[in-house]
Amino acid sequence: MAMYRDFADVVQHDDLRQYVKLPAIRGGRREIIVAPTNDNFRAYQKMLAARINAIEARQGRPQKGDDILLSVITDARHAAIDLRFVAPLAAHDDTSKLNLMIGNVFRIWQETSESRYSDPETGRPYDLPGAVQMIFSDLGTESAMETRGFSAYTWIRDELIRLGVPRAEIAFMQHYRKSAAKQKLFGDLNAGRKRILIGSTATMGTGVNAQQRLKALHHLDVPWLVSDIIQREGRIERQGNQHAEIELYAYAQQGSVDATNWQLLERKQRFIGLAMSGDRSIRRIEDIGGEGGNQFAMAKALASGDARLMHKAGLEADLARLERLAAAHYDDQFAVKRAIDRAEREIAGAERQIPLIEADIASRQPTKGDAFVLRRDKGDVSEREKAGSWLLSTRRRWRPASTPLKHARDVPRRAMTSSCPSSPMPVMPRSTCVSSPLSPRMTTHRS
Repeated sequence: MAMYRDFADVVQHDDLRQYVKLPAIRGGRREIIVAPTNDNFRAYQKMLAARINAIEARQGRPQKGDDILLSVITDARHAAIDLRFVAPLAAHDDTSKLNLMIGNVFRIWQETSESRYSDPETGRPYDLPGAVQMIFSDLGTESAMETRGFSAYTWIRDELIRLGVPRAEIAFMQHYRKSAAKQKLFGDLNAGRKRILIGSTATMGTGVNAQQRLKALHHLDVPWLVSDIIQREGRIERQGNQHAEIELYAYAQQGSVDATNWQLLERKQRFIGLAMSGDRSIRRIEDIGGEGGNQFAMAKALASGDARLMHKAGLEADLARLERLAAAHYDDQFAVKRAIDRAEREIAGAERQIPLIEADIASRQPTKGDAFVLRRDKGDVSEREKAGSWLLSTRRRWRPASTPLKHARDVPRRAMTSSCPSSPMPVMPRSTCVSSPLSPRMTTHRS
């Protein structure tokens, strides 16, 4: 990555604060609100563990329609939001993370109802007060009603309306597909006509410039990629937000996949930050691609919520990581040994060259101005251009181009007269003349 930084100018997210004015994050980082577990959720986790055991015990490749590990994890992510995603007849739970988020959104909506904002183009205050909030969730969209019998989007909207939020102030990003409709929506958000926007990373993660009143951002689910987090939070932590302080919330179900996934995302983000920093003092960055260790053991631990299994899976992952570090250390030691051997050979070769170079330096004579002279059997040449022409023509007749010539002292005397018996061939490296003991009849010089 240091080589990459030699030609790439990378400005990381933390560097932006040196150049543009960005709002501060309350508490310095996103706040994770954890929903307590209950008997129903623990019972469903046991069902997930049984499914994982069956998948692990299955022989051969899965056939069409068979249960797979990804389906189990997907169901676990949905269940962490609300059990009605996986059991439509499940009872309403006021302590689920979905309902905890709704309560937090309504609280902020009430507290910021009198906040005032101004148009940055005219400087005049907007007619309507009230801050804006964004809710991100890639799961539980309106289409989930058909596939799972429950939709987090519609439940959020209906519950907020029941609590007292006007329906006209709530919008789904998926309803605004055309560019003109999106621009009108952004105008409504900045003007205060819309105050709660719900959407996914795909629909709301990029191209949304509605930050003027944006006070809080909520992550209902845990995305897979660090880039999704950066794009989501980039909607609120950006230039043009009129709040001095903003609020970031993430929601997790106790004992579910949420906490581990959030930790993994934070580790990935640190990994990317170190890789892109170009810090030459960092010799190795830990590979987080294999952090899961045994995927079945980790999935079973997450699905069951058993603290002992999660601890065991964590220890196994740490053991695998330490084994990789031990192997990497061995490779580093071997590479260092090879580098030492190579350096010692280069030193020995350089020491052999020193007396040869010193002899060349001692034999050189000044050739500046009129001091230049090329002595040969046919007569001396004092003009540089004629001397050079003679050397080039003699060299072409004397030595094939395919025969390398390392040093004048390495050439036998008979080779100097193989093509031109009466004119020994002097050697002039780098257009200079070096005196040589090959021919007492010729004196050469180097400037």
